[in-house]
Amino acid sequence: MTATSSRSSPDARRRLIEAGIAQFGRRGLEGATIRDIARAASVNIAGIAYHFGGKDQLYLACAEHIAKTVLAGVGARLAHSGEKLTTPADELKEVLASAAEFMLATPEIADFARFVLREQMEPSPAFDILYATFMEPMHKRLCRLWAQATGNEPESERTKLKVFALIAQIFLFRMARAGALRRLNWQEIGASEINAIIALAGESVDALMEAEKRP
Repeated sequence: MTATSSRSSPDARRRLIEAGIAQFGRRGLEGATIRDIARAASVNIAGIAYHFGGKDQLYLACAEHIAKTVLAGVGARLAHSGEKLTTPADELKEVLASAAEFMLATPEIADFARFVLREQMEPSPAFDILYATFMEPMHKRLCRLWAQATGNEPESERTKLKVFALIAQIFLFRMARAGALRRLNWQEIGASEINAIIALAGESVDALMEAEKRP
């Protein structure tokens, strides 16, 4: 693949990343081949070297794309609702609602989830990208909101655990989707199901905060 032919396909890089996320998520870094990724992206196999330098660099680019897409996706909904938020507790609920809507209703997140789950189980340098770009910033934001609402320290172990408990009830429906669907007798996780999940997350925020007030 020549530089000229690469530049004539401005979306080739994007297609390679999308195909890479799908292939890496299903087969892992070692199992996915550059041939299969290039074929899925409808790009000449030399395009991976041209755009990224090699398979390892493509893998890192996929992690960066996932992290930035998730951060932007959650942030986009918050930008539209920010003016209506009056308390830290309201904002915390809204962040959880934004995460639920984006993580559960966006089709490509299924491929993202496979990729991220592999990195959670066997962290590589790509995990550092995922963690630094969206995992840690999102968790810290929720910890700050929790602390503002309860008077606790934002970086205390208790605050971090509380926030993980809140996040888990959203991400479970992505990472353990098949089991949740079967147990709940749901055919899909559509708008009404997402609304039910969001409502429960809000109730959990209220319940956990109420428990913090008890002596």
